[in-house]
Amino acid sequence: MKRFLREDLAALSRVCGNDMSILETAFEQALESICTALATGRKVIAFGNGGSASDAEHLVGELVGRFGYDRAPLPGISLSVPSATFTAIANDYGYEKVFERQILGLGKPGDVAIGITTSGNSPNVISALEAAEKAGLITIAMTGSAESACSRGGHICLRVPSLVTARVQEIHAIIIHSLCRGIEARLFPRPDRQGLPARKLVKADEIDRLATALKIHETVFTNGCFDILHPGHVALLQKARSFGELLIVGVNTDGSVKRLGKGANRPFHSLDNRMTTLAAMACVDYVLAFDEDTPLELIKRLTPKVLVKGGDYTRSTVVGADHVEKNGGRVEIIPLVAGHSTTRILETERDGVDTKPLPETRKSVNTEGASSLRVIGIVPARLASTRLPEKMLADIAGRPLIVWTAESAMKSGIFNRVVVATDHDRIAVAVRNAGYDAVITDPELPSGSARAAAVASGIEDADVIVNIQGDEPLIDGEGLRRIVRAFADDPTVEMATLSFPLSASDEANPNAVKVVVDARGDAIYFSRSLIPFPRFRKGFTPLKHIGVYAYKRDTLLRLIELPACDIEAIESLEQLRALYNGIKIRVIPAAMESLSVDTIEDLARVREVIERMK
Repeated sequence: MKRFLREDLAALSRVCGNDMSILETAFEQALESICTALATGRKVIAFGNGGSASDAEHLVGELVGRFGYDRAPLPGISLSVPSATFTAIANDYGYEKVFERQILGLGKPGDVAIGITTSGNSPNVISALEAAEKAGLITIAMTGSAESACSRGGHICLRVPSLVTARVQEIHAIIIHSLCRGIEARLFPRPDRQGLPARKLVKADEIDRLATALKIHETVFTNGCFDILHPGHVALLQKARSFGELLIVGVNTDGSVKRLGKGANRPFHSLDNRMTTLAAMACVDYVLAFDEDTPLELIKRLTPKVLVKGGDYTRSTVVGADHVEKNGGRVEIIPLVAGHSTTRILETERDGVDTKPLPETRKSVNTEGASSLRVIGIVPARLASTRLPEKMLADIAGRPLIVWTAESAMKSGIFNRVVVATDHDRIAVAVRNAGYDAVITDPELPSGSARAAAVASGIEDADVIVNIQGDEPLIDGEGLRRIVRAFADDPTVEMATLSFPLSASDEANPNAVKVVVDARGDAIYFSRSLIPFPRFRKGFTPLKHIGVYAYKRDTLLRLIELPACDIEAIESLEQLRALYNGIKIRVIPAAMESLSVDTIEDLARVREVIERMK
């Protein structure tokens, strides 16, 4: 049963988690002594009983043959064979002398005698080590943690910190491999066979050595600030580790985090604390810091086989992707874990608001006592725009327009999460630098609704999705609260939007969309033309549509699967697809008129309003 393997691996891991400082010091002494002896023409003689006899043969076999790569043979003898010699000594002198007699016959001053005994009290091993020491051999005892005759002798003593025989034998096998690697590296150095660092935290001056050692390994690299390690990070790191042999994690320094503009309180934890926390994870092999704003230079130095990023990236926006693929590697994008982000955790810490995703039995937003719903705000934002190029990044009082929109949405207080869904990394970087969530979606998506649906499809516990126009930096918070309340008040509502009385100046403006509603407040039709036609106005005030849409999640996902219709194409209004297919749209009166940014004149007005508000 596989549980036995898991239990033994877990037990071995616990032993390796003990204080190894004493063993490490003795290991250095043993390795130095063996290398000195072999370099001066001396030999290694190893011996032990039972499983330890196999360990002795293992060690000698690696010396005489090869361990990591081709090189000259090294002199070694295992005293457990031949059987004729072994039985002759045992018959004539007693079992306790079987190793001692061979040591005295084969050993010379300066040779190394390695006695292996898990208990440390095997009489024949002890006798041989004592005889070797008197004869001028260097003596090394490999044993367990218990006080024993071996541990009290004058030998170099490699004591495994365990009382369990099986664990001691397992560590002995590791020690033998480590000795062989060290011997080869010392006596037969190869620049392309640098040993991997023993510690997970890699210093700046060790990176080039690590890079050389990594050349023969299947390495995986990912990076981030890792300010607050949360389940999303854990899932990404565990999945990343499955792509290769070693996982290397790059971490932004404190200065780098501050330059990225993630917020005044970032980094929340210092670099040392962030790196130490990552190093404590079993799936992480090495942790390195980089002070640049991106990890590109670090990636070029390491040249990993696999480069990993989260689902808020695409291949085209992953830093270092070209370099990795040019060198025969690949890029892997791992889907995000819905509901987990550092920004949201830190907002909870700052504001005391619980924004964590909750089971469906507990809804997490209260719309003024009506009912509670889990509400997600999604802000589609394309970089390209016809009337005002790159308007989402237009500067308003020192911040991009899209950041003002995300902030206004969050200030409404109704959202569990606000996500900017964009087609370009420039927008994503600007949003993240301001401390908000951004997801990079497929640039080929045809509409804002499709972009919102792409994000919503990964947030399964959402009740209501609110699609907020990215070019409305002064979006009405009260209007947003009203539109969400419509779903709480009437469970039959599938889709809702906002309206405001149309001004006379906008009657002929095709960019001001008009809407007509029925007796229940559901939309009859939307148009860029003035509707209804004012043949007999008699005090009637037309309604202007405000481009905020709210959907039940399932309705949104169903809507984007429907084919486009003629009236949608003619008017260039995607909401007409819903009406054409029988989906009702509840139109809610807004508290104030929106001020969207479509032209340079609109941008100037918004800048003026915000300056007055400061």
